[in-house]
Amino acid sequence: MTTRRWMKTAPRMTWRVSLLVVSWTCLVGTRGVADDSTFYTDKVKPLLRERCFACHGALKQEASLRLDTAESIRRGGDSGSVIDLTSVDSSILLDRISEADPALRMPPEYEGEPFDAKQIAIIRKWIATGAKAPTDEKPETDPNEHWAFQPIVRPDVPPIDSEWIRNPIDAFVAARHQQHGLQPQPEATRIVLLRRLYFDLLGVP
Repeated sequence: MTTRRWMKTAPRMTWRVSLLVVSWTCLVGTRGVADDSTFYTDKVKPLLRERCFACHGALKQEASLRLDTAESIRRGGDSGSVIDLTSVDSSILLDRISEADPALRMPPEYEGEPFDAKQIAIIRKWIATGAKAPTDEKPETDPNEHWAFQPIVRPDVPPIDSEWIRNPIDAFVAARHQQHGLQPQPEATRIVLLRRLYFDLLGVP
C-alpha cells in the first residue's frame, strides 16, 4: 500500500475502530449490570435466605431490619443502612457477619455456624459492585397471612335447589357441580357402600 493510499484510508479505518470500541464498551457495560443483578439473585439472596431471614425476614425483624430485598437492605434498620456503597469495609452487614467475637457475630451461635470466607466474599463482592438487584423484586410473604393462620369463618350455605341435597355439605358439593358443569352420579346402593367401606378398612376386595 502506498503512503498516499494509506493516508486516504486511515481516517476511515480509525472511524471504524472507534465505532467498534464504543459498541463493545456499551455491550460490556450492559452485560455487567445484568450480571450484577443475576449475581444477587443466584448467589446473594439464597445465602441471606438460608442464614438471615429467620431473624430479618417477613416473620421477624430484629432491630427493625429486613434483609429479604435489596431495597430493605439499603434502607436498613435501627442503625441505618447496613451497606455502604462508598466504602465496602464500613458496611455494618459485612462487619457483623465477619465479626470474630461470637457475642457480636451474626448469625448468633444458637442460630447456626458463622459465615465462612467464601460466603463473606460473596457479600463483599455484591456491595463492591453497587448492590445491584432486580427492580421488580418482591419481599417474602408474611407467614401470618397463610390461610392456616386466618380466623375460622362460617361460610354461607349456597342456595342450591337440588333433590339430592340433604345437608349443608351437599349444598357446597352441588355448587361446585354447577360451577364446573358436572352432573351428580346416582346414589350408591347399600351393597356398593358396604363394598367401599370394606375397601377403606381392609384395602382388599
